[in-house]
Amino acid sequence: MWALLTIICTSNALAGAGRQCHAAAWQGAALAGNVAANLARVTSEVAAAGSAGVELLLFPEMFIHGYDATCAALHDTALPQAGLLAIADAARSAHVCVGVGYCERCEESGRLFNSLAVFDATGALVSNYRKSNLWGGWEKGVFERGQPGQLAPFDLELASGVRVRCGSLICFDIEFPEPARALAVQGAELLLVPTALGAGDVQLTTPFNVLPTRALENHVHIIYSNLEGAADASDRPVAVPTFCGRSAIFDPSGATLARAEEFCGGARLSARLALDGYSEAVSRNPYLQDLALRRAEGYYDALS
Repeated sequence: MWALLTIICTSNALAGAGRQCHAAAWQGAALAGNVAANLARVTSEVAAAGSAGVELLLFPEMFIHGYDATCAALHDTALPQAGLLAIADAARSAHVCVGVGYCERCEESGRLFNSLAVFDATGALVSNYRKSNLWGGWEKGVFERGQPGQLAPFDLELASGVRVRCGSLICFDIEFPEPARALAVQGAELLLVPTALGAGDVQLTTPFNVLPTRALENHVHIIYSNLEGAADASDRPVAVPTFCGRSAIFDPSGATLARAEEFCGGARLSARLALDGYSEAVSRNPYLQDLALRRAEGYYDALS
């Protein structure tokens, strides 16, 4: 039995007028190599989210295939973008924007990518991001790196008609300051970050320290969706034996609006985002504006 836990947190910035978004991250376990079952889980969760008034729902990294699937299974079951029609239909039926991680097979080259597909509330595919920073020997041995030029924001229209300027990153991408900053300086206001983060003291630095810092320093909201529990692969070694959960949603002040525990048995955590509610905080700490000024003055030439 899968548990359903909905945590709705409201930012203090919601007191002001402006665009809002009821966003959510889903945390749970995928079934390794069982694409049909994982697709069915996504479609059922999207329907439930729509009934609860959620406007944007993010699933973990590689959720359709399972991050712990074998290399052979990934090669056998990798999907082209057109293979996600069931998710497009679910998004359209529920009027929910959906982001989901999967193993993508490029139709032109046949190469595999660790990808995040984002559908709007009409079911249209508005972004397909391929992971830029591959982690460890396993990922580098299976996937191709996404091409330069991908770190560009896109407009996502909610069912309400509100438009959100979004950027996509996957797991290891967010652990570098540059990808999030590249999206922020192009106007991204919400980062979608699915992950397959393992358990361990060093790993926990990411959800508890790195993510809120990325939100604060770039004036962005972040949705961070992780897998949980032991890998579905007791018969063989895997790159990540246990996933640490701790999915979370952050606002541009670095505050945690919602966070899951290490294990919740399959849950949706939600927060209402005040997309226009942080002008005072940005004015007080104009990180991006000062970045542009110092770059123009030559202070950061070593980074060029």
